[in-house]
Amino acid sequence: MNPIEECRRDYLNVEEHLKTIDSRLELLQEVLTTHIKDESDLTPIVKELVDAWKAAGFLVNFIKWIGIIAGAITAAIALLKGHKP
Repeated sequence: MNPIEECRRDYLNVEEHLKTIDSRLELLQEVLTTHIKDESDLTPIVKELVDAWKAAGFLVNFIKWIGIIAGAITAAIALLKGHKP
């Protein structure tokens, strides 16, 4: 085989390889652009969910404290009344 033909074939292989890399990079750029747009759309929703989660946590803690206080009052009343046979 002629060295010039071999060199040309190598150049063609490199060019094809670079074209595939370029196409993959373009696809990656498109995916990243789409993801960034989707994330900016989700940000307000996520903030609302975090606020709702905090409010629900406050409500659960409040109910838990009411239960603890009610149990303590019940235990104190039972202790004061004593056990009657």
